[in-house]
Amino acid sequence: MGSGDGKVKKLVGSGTKWMLEAEVQLDGAVMSLSVDHLNKELLAGTSAGKIYRIFPSDLSATLHTEGHTSAINDLSLLKGNNEIFATITKKGKLLLGLC
Repeated sequence: MGSGDGKVKKLVGSGTKWMLEAEVQLDGAVMSLSVDHLNKELLAGTSAGKIYRIFPSDLSATLHTEGHTSAINDLSLLKGNNEIFATITKKGKLLLGLC
């Protein structure tokens, strides 16, 4: 789970009994979490415009890329490959990315 204080936490349990197994502190509030199709990696986007790769086994995190902190006006994907993209803001800041 991600939170507004920038922490991603791994909880185990069920019902009303949950225990904190691990946590990692990221820069900025956690705005989104995405799991890869093999459940081996998370991507976490933060309010600081940073995207982190997180491994669920131990919650180790590495900075994947830095993104925009303002509204994105357009998104373009490479034909036939949704892992490569480009975005641009109203102010003209361009970001090229690879997922």
